[in-house]
Parts: sequence; C-alpha cells; structure tokens
Amino acid sequence: RALAARDKFTFDEFAALPFDAFVYLADEWVPKLIAQWDKDMAKDPDRHKALAETVEVVRAWDRRAAVDSVATTVFMLWFEGTCLKKKEAPEWTDALHGVVKKLKADFGTWKVAWGKINRHQRVDRSKSKTFSDDLASLPAPGVDSSTGAFFAYRSKQPKGEKRRYGITGRGYAATIEFGPTPRARSILPYGQSDDPASAYWFDQAPLYVAGKMKSVYFTREEVEAHAVRSYRPGE
Repeated sequence: RALAARDKFTFDEFAALPFDAFVYLADEWVPKLIAQWDKDMAKDPDRHKALAETVEVVRAWDRRAAVDSVATTVFMLWFEGTCLKKKEAPEWTDALHGVVKKLKADFGTWKVAWGKINRHQRVDRSKSKTFSDDLASLPAPGVDSSTGAFFAYRSKQPKGEKRRYGITGRGYAATIEFGPTPRARSILPYGQSDDPASAYWFDQAPLYVAGKMKSVYFTREEVEAHAVRSYRPGE
C-alpha cells in the first residue's frame, strides 16, 4: 500500500519508507475488537464498562505506531496476546482486560506510551549481559512485522523486567540514487563496531529510532572532509 500510494518518490520520501510505522493490520483488527467489546458490553455492562476509556483511545488511534502513543501499547499487547495466538473472538475482551491489568501492575496505569515500554538497547553478549531496565536504552517506535508495518521491530519482555527490548528486525537499510555521482544514505540499528568501548558501538541507534539515516560518502572529497583520522601504509 505504501508503494502503491504514489507513482514517484523523491529521494527523501523513499529514504523514509523503512521507518513507516503505519500498522496496516490495525485497520482490520481494531474494528473487530471494538465490535466484540460492544457485544460483551450488551451482555455484561457492569463488568466491561471499565474498558470504555481504553476502547475509545484505541478507536481514535491513527494506526501509526509512535513512541508517545498509548493506543499503540494497548493494541500491540492485545494483538500479540490474541491474534498471534489465534484466540477466538469471545476471548478478545477478556484479553483486553488482561492488558490493562498487566500495565497497571507494571507501571501503575494502563496509559503507558509505546516508547516507555518498547526499548532499543544493546548489551555486550560476550560478557553474557542481558537486557535490563537498569541499563541505558532508547524509545523505539517500531512494531512486529506481522502487523504489516515497514518499521519491523520485534521486542520481548525479559523475565524480571517491566520493559520490552528489541530482539529482531531490519538489520540494515539504505537508499541509493544512481547518477553521475551516486547519492546514498544508510543506517544500522546499533553501530558499526562490535567493541562496547568504541564510539561506534551504539552511535547510529539515535538516528535509527528517530527514523533517519546517515549519509554515505562516495567521493574522495566527501571522505576526506568527514574523516576522523587518516593514515598512509608505510609512513
């Protein structure tokens, strides 16, 4: 749908596509969830009216995953607990109750922005470190690729932690414009280096979660202008 939306793309528009966080399957599943809640409300309003505000937040959602979006959090937790587990419609409202209950238990409220719970963190696997709420991390807008979003970012909540951390997703993205002088941008989720002590261990991460790419330098002039250091073998 994103590619069919227009006949031509500018370089900037095409470079933004890997970070398109529109949750396409939400167009199908949000109406189904609301319809099921309406049915359950008619049967047992005293029990299900507690979800009224939550349902309205999801109903008003623009279907875009964003770090400041509460609706993204509610929908994704519900979607993972129902649709991905192939639960039947009669279980959907109860599953939404479960989402609200868990968020309140972990954060004191169900109104938790996606970026607060969905985090981008790199840990040193060579030292057997694991994801931790106590370590530095960045808010990530991406969602599981099963939702149809271009910004594929699957996260998981480790045992004993309250937040989720990215475990799979796009490992590399680039946009290239061919011409007399090629023009390109690229991005890695973390950084070029495998050394945690390196300045290039996590330096691309802020751009990645912000949906941006860095420039790729092709010409000698570009490389020399942006070089951190230079050396000549034998000198």
